[in-house]
Amino acid sequence: MAVSDQKNSPTPQGSRAFTRAQRFLGSLRKWWWVAVITTGVGVSLAAWNESKKAPSYISGGRMMVSGRIAMPEGSAYNEEASNFYGTQIELMQSAQVRERAAARVENLRPELQASAVGLSVSQQLGTSFFMLKAVGDKADYTQAYLDACMDEYIRFRRELQSVTSDTALTAITDKVLQLQKDAEDGQDALVAFQKNNDVVFLQEEGNSAGRYLISLRQRLELLKSDFQLLSVMSLDQALERKQQAGTVPPEGGAAPQTVPVGAEADYIRAKQAVEVLRAEKARRSKFLRPKHPLIIDLDGKIAQQEKLIELNKELSLAQFANRRESMKLEMDNLEASIKEQSQKALEVELRMQEYAKLRSKVERAKTLADKLTSGVQGIDMGKSLHSDVVQVMERASTPIATKLGLAKELATGGVAGLVLGFGLLFISMLLDDRIVSADELQERFPEELLGQIPKEPSKTRLNVLNLTDKQHVFAESYRNIRSTLHFMWFEDVRPKLFLITSAVPGEGKSTVAANLAITIATGGAKTLLVDADLRKGVSHEYFGIEASPGLSNVLADQLPWQDAAKSTELPNLTVLPRGKVISGTSEHFLSQITDALLRELNAQFDCIIIDSAPVLANDDTASLAPKIDATLFVVRAGVSSARLTRNALDSLKRRQVNVLGIILNAADGKSAEYYYYHKYGEYYSQSPAA
Repeated sequence: MAVSDQKNSPTPQGSRAFTRAQRFLGSLRKWWWVAVITTGVGVSLAAWNESKKAPSYISGGRMMVSGRIAMPEGSAYNEEASNFYGTQIELMQSAQVRERAAARVENLRPELQASAVGLSVSQQLGTSFFMLKAVGDKADYTQAYLDACMDEYIRFRRELQSVTSDTALTAITDKVLQLQKDAEDGQDALVAFQKNNDVVFLQEEGNSAGRYLISLRQRLELLKSDFQLLSVMSLDQALERKQQAGTVPPEGGAAPQTVPVGAEADYIRAKQAVEVLRAEKARRSKFLRPKHPLIIDLDGKIAQQEKLIELNKELSLAQFANRRESMKLEMDNLEASIKEQSQKALEVELRMQEYAKLRSKVERAKTLADKLTSGVQGIDMGKSLHSDVVQVMERASTPIATKLGLAKELATGGVAGLVLGFGLLFISMLLDDRIVSADELQERFPEELLGQIPKEPSKTRLNVLNLTDKQHVFAESYRNIRSTLHFMWFEDVRPKLFLITSAVPGEGKSTVAANLAITIATGGAKTLLVDADLRKGVSHEYFGIEASPGLSNVLADQLPWQDAAKSTELPNLTVLPRGKVISGTSEHFLSQITDALLRELNAQFDCIIIDSAPVLANDDTASLAPKIDATLFVVRAGVSSARLTRNALDSLKRRQVNVLGIILNAADGKSAEYYYYHKYGEYYSQSPAA
């Protein structure tokens, strides 16, 4: 018996990222205090480091915008309000102004010791004030430096405006002269072109060439159409078309269709005569015998006309071929004419484009020269831009000692500690190979996922279902596994014996086996739960029965299995406990007694659930599983190691064990898979209203 091969498709990249995010969030929920501790340590170290630093001194000042800041329309130098404030702030903080301020303090107050001073400038919201702030290690030098910065800014601005005015006027004048020269050169080139070319004649020549070229192309298209039609027509079709056309010329300028003459006309008349003679023969044959002189005479005339048909047909075919050749020659001539006329039209078009380009260049140069000339006439930098546009409103204030960088240092230390904490959690996540979700299970293992069981709602180790269970999600997960096993497609006979195992102890295989047996029995199937974990089996504890006698006694041939099996409260569920702990359990599973027992149980029950020992704990499961129809492998979320799980599955496959699939135990009940179970579970668990 073999289940159909079903491999999970490769997990998309987005699903892998989601799986890693789930794993990281799980680590964060469990080890969140690590990030809290590293953040606290980072903040503490930052506070200690800041306490060792000397205090800084802050001095402030204000400058105000007054007068005009915009030039008249058309001026070369213009400071618009939209970018004026940003430009002046950058200028106040520029290296040139700060260097000049340091030199000014050194010249005016040489007794002050120079030190590093930080300068920041901002615009007061909704006003025309600049707020200046200087931060330094020495109070007197910081205050003097701020005053010097404001003074040197004003001086530097005046110098910049003066240089800009002179430079702008010179540049505009040079540009006007250059444009005027370009206009004159372009005019000369235009005159030279007109001397060598008659522009009016060129335009008319271009129009005539275009019209003639269009007529040639139309004529060529019509000839091609007629030539293609004649190529597929038979002689009779061509003559019929020619005869129908008559002497009326067709539309579009095509060659006129003439009435067939010569051999073509004789061919048509001979065919018509044959038709008439045959009709006459058919009419007279109704009354006369074949040997009648009239009939014989008609046959002779028909034969004579048929010879004429053949003779004229050969001549007509020759004329037909000659006509096609003449049409082909005419098309070749038309194509050559079209090519020649296209070249002429292109030459005319290029010359006209050259003329238009020369005219456009002259007009553009004249227009730009006129605009710049009118702009030069309106430039007066000294009158339009006052030197006192920005004035000092308040001088540098008395410096105040402060711990300016404390908040920043604390924030930096906290962020560094938080990043360190998250880094440690991320590294621990990479080193931890425990399976945390169904997505990760499907990503790591090709075996089919048969179902997920949410984390047990109670905190006790033993938790089994009952007929009145209100744990909707918990109960539905087992019903889902039962339905999967029931409707799964198999190539041979549907299995009845299912072995439940896991890689190592503590993964919940016994609970899964007990609850799955209860669920199957509740569905009406006669079910037997066998505890084959002969060393640590606990199935008897779930149902409040004695462990012995049990399976070990049956395998030791001490009593029949009927005497060891125990009934439960469920009518369809029977339990065969483990029995007394014995040695050499794997040898018992390899014996003939086990084979006979399995055959007998298979005949007595609809379904047998066998709870076996963990695969990596001993050799019991590896000895028993090959004899069972199908094996269900239990993996516990957040506990099972991917490496150990893979080793256990490989060990079973080496023994030719039919591993039907994997059951994920203790899955996150808050995941998306169980959203609707939670949402509608209470509704469907209630009894209908009377």
